[in-house]
Amino acid sequence: MSDAEKQELEKMGLPLNNQEEKPLSSSEFAANSSPLVNTVSQLSGIVSPYFIVLVGLYIYNSNFWIGIVLVGVGIVSLFKISLSDVERWIEGIKKLL
Repeated sequence: MSDAEKQELEKMGLPLNNQEEKPLSSSEFAANSSPLVNTVSQLSGIVSPYFIVLVGLYIYNSNFWIGIVLVGVGIVSLFKISLSDVERWIEGIKKLL
């Protein structure tokens, strides 16, 4: 907001919002949202991996590769496996060889 616009608002007697708007992080959003939104978000996090696996199994018959990828993504999401976990497993296997 320019200085001229601020002066106009002050002349009109309107309050100024001097705070800069910044995007909310996910933790700030969760803290400011209602309990219903938090519950739906948690349920979505639980149900979505199962849905991905089921869709992958359904598609598996018509398109093998897409079905396998979806099943793999769903299983990785279900077990909450991260890229750092996979890297540690690969390093462990390399040390054994």
